[in-house]
Amino acid sequence: MAQGPTMGTLPPKDTLLKLVKESFQGFYSAYPLFDKTRFMSVCETLGTCIDDPGQWACLNVVLALTFQFEYETAEELQELYDPDEYFRTAFALCGPLMTMHVTLWSIQALLGMALVIQGSPTQGPTSLLISAAMKLAHTMGLHRRCQNPDIGAAEVEERRRVFWIAYSLDKDLSLQMGQPSAQDDDDMDVELPSDEDSTPPDAEQETGSCALRFRAKLAMIQGRIYERLYSVKASKQAEADRVLAATELEAMLQSWRASVPSKLVEGFQGHLSEIPTSETNPYPVILHLVYFNSLAMVYDALPALPRYRELPAPCKPAELQLLAAPLVYAAEARKAIRLLQFTPPRGYACIWAVLYIFVRAATRLLRDIIDDPSAPTARPDLQLIEPLIVLLDALAQSPKGRQSERLGDMYRPCKELYGKAVSAVNRIDHAGIDWDQWITCGQSQEWADGGEFDCNGVSGDFAFAVEQQFQESTAV
Repeated sequence: MAQGPTMGTLPPKDTLLKLVKESFQGFYSAYPLFDKTRFMSVCETLGTCIDDPGQWACLNVVLALTFQFEYETAEELQELYDPDEYFRTAFALCGPLMTMHVTLWSIQALLGMALVIQGSPTQGPTSLLISAAMKLAHTMGLHRRCQNPDIGAAEVEERRRVFWIAYSLDKDLSLQMGQPSAQDDDDMDVELPSDEDSTPPDAEQETGSCALRFRAKLAMIQGRIYERLYSVKASKQAEADRVLAATELEAMLQSWRASVPSKLVEGFQGHLSEIPTSETNPYPVILHLVYFNSLAMVYDALPALPRYRELPAPCKPAELQLLAAPLVYAAEARKAIRLLQFTPPRGYACIWAVLYIFVRAATRLLRDIIDDPSAPTARPDLQLIEPLIVLLDALAQSPKGRQSERLGDMYRPCKELYGKAVSAVNRIDHAGIDWDQWITCGQSQEWADGGEFDCNGVSGDFAFAVEQQFQESTAV
């Protein structure tokens, strides 16, 4: 397949190589989809023809991701190249990718397109792309342990990473949409991605592989959450069985969190201000938010608290543990919302990808405030949520946001709850409650967040900065 005007216009070769390298330093930390050495060798051959539609689609997907995240070079070239053109070029090849000779490039291209869509205001055909990628992965046997002696170690590891990225996206989307996943966990025996001891060729690839290993383990728990709490079979189980399943799943998540190396997510055990994230490395934020969302799915599947008292005697230990679930849920929701400060804002691709998780966390806290507006955590929680509301307002008023049904489904209910929560707290103020006595750093800290609650929440400066960013932007 020769390059030409019908296939899209590429930047000059030296600019292209720079863009690709920048992209690998960014999204690659979260999704090490390609072997960098192999991919760069394809870029070096651009003086000739690219006959493989999978290679051509992958090249355009990487460029689309680079412009979407607005890395330094991409930001400088926004006026010269249409970022959407690269995605359209790749998407136009979906037919050949799914029906012609299947290659690893084909699967990587489909997954890359799904990542582009996730970082945009519209949901699009994400589920179809991920499902198609999983089916092609089955065709290539990526779900099985590789025993072919003709496949080198680097390619074996790349095949593993591709499968586990597809698997993680599949399980995450399954929980998000409440639908069965494409991969049956009983029908796979592929090894997890290598950890840091395997020493990949460079530091970024090493970090990406290590992080993906823990993301894959979390995805396996996500699969169990769906199976035991949200599947058709789970809907028919007794309430006592549901509570016990939730208890076991909560323990799995806590065990997973304890196993994550501190270098990946400092904020799990320490202060969130110490999270080692950056404009180019969103992985710590993503990993923590996926953990919170998984925990929230467990808690949301529980029966209403008063009904715990109706459980039979064998469930009493579980009852005692789960009576604390609302407090744990709220504390984890606060941690999740604080991560908004650390989510890389470039291009807002990261924000679009995880916005629904921020909204879930805020929704939980807002409902708690409405239920008990006199609680010592009510006003600090409102202050914590305010920057998210500012962000949602700005997104809803942006050109792309106004066209996003996905955003509307999140924005309207959250905005309504926020208004009710503010009104409820204001009524308490008018009733003469002395908030200075209720909210003190020493007392509300332990109550709200297990010793980690910051009475300042999210600063007003951050809320102002978010608003200013969107006022200066013509499109999101």
